Amino acid sequence: MLEDLARAQMSAHRTSDCLQTIDRLVEISEAGDQDRELMRMRGRCLAAGERFREARTVFLDFTNLHPEDAEGWIDFGLMCLEVEDYRRVVRAGQRLVVLQPNEFEGYFLLGQAAMREKEYTTAGTLFKRAVDVAPDRDEAKLALGMVYELQGEYAAAYRVYAGLMKSTPKITGSDIFSPESENSSIELESVPPALVESREAVVFDSSSILIAVIACALGVVLTRGEIAGEFALP
Repeated sequence: MLEDLARAQMSAHRTSDCLQTIDRLVEISEAGDQDRELMRMRGRCLAAGERFREARTVFLDFTNLHPEDAEGWIDFGLMCLEVEDYRRVVRAGQRLVVLQPNEFEGYFLLGQAAMREKEYTTAGTLFKRAVDVAPDRDEAKLALGMVYELQGEYAAAYRVYAGLMKSTPKITGSDIFSPESENSSIELESVPPALVESREAVVFDSSSILIAVIACALGVVLTRGEIAGEFALP
């Protein structure tokens, strides 16, 4: 089926081929270029190809046509984060809080916008709310640790990061920091240096990259806060 072909092309980052396949699907769709799922697929295809501004435009149109579609607002908010359009990130986050107040994405997006505008107290409050409604999602906890770190509260940041390490079943703190660890060499080498430092790009992702970034965050906090003798690794 053409839908499966488009998804395969998207996964392979063959953006031009994916868009051509979607155009073929639009031609045979009764809804044409306003077909909900084809619009979603087009936006995600553009995002997979790192054409974030075009993807933002697609999801802006999508949210105007389908204002009750929470996934569309999540995609729109993420694309706005990518292009530093924080006003619209706030818009997406506020809409999500209305649509699904017991889910974490709206609070998380609002917190991201506040953090990147250096409104750290507000960001911390929003990330805590995100953790409260979704205690199993590590992204909000990592973001909360970042806010503590940016405020110079290194001990608090350490506790958040260390807690994340303890809750990660596949790898431990000692494994991450051991030069002989097979996991360490795989995970840490896959993290770009800029990502290690900013950690802002980790959104809605519980992958091995997130685990490696948590480990790097621990190292950064221990160094900056000079608290290596005060706390033990989990």
